[in-house]
Amino acid sequence: MCVRCGTRRAYYGNKGEGVARFCGRHRLEGMQDVVNRMCGEEGCGKRPVFGDATTRRAEFCRAHAPSSHINVNTHQTHRPSPSHRSPSPPPEHNHPTPPYDEIEQSDHPSHVQRAFGGEAGKGLEGRTAAG
Repeated sequence: MCVRCGTRRAYYGNKGEGVARFCGRHRLEGMQDVVNRMCGEEGCGKRPVFGDATTRRAEFCRAHAPSSHINVNTHQTHRPSPSHRSPSPPPEHNHPTPPYDEIEQSDHPSHVQRAFGGEAGKGLEGRTAAG
């Protein structure tokens, strides 16, 4: 328990001592989390998530993990793409929408045709802006 409030769990202390004495709210300047492991990169204060697939031990945060390491805190079987986002769909699935004037009027649903002054099933040929 935190030596100051006595109600919250202590995680912070002096790195050299290795004894947790304060909670996050009451920690003193310069104290570090001495309970949880941190990223293996010197000076990084983040918790590790990535590790070797064979040992499944988290050693590095996402920013400092070697490309051969995987996220060992989830059940995924491979490391995310280098951008850490889902990959884009293959080019054949990227169908650009044609400009409005290239779409045939009959391709529009009837409610769209009615909204622009037309009748369902009929084109808008011969109509003016006033109707």
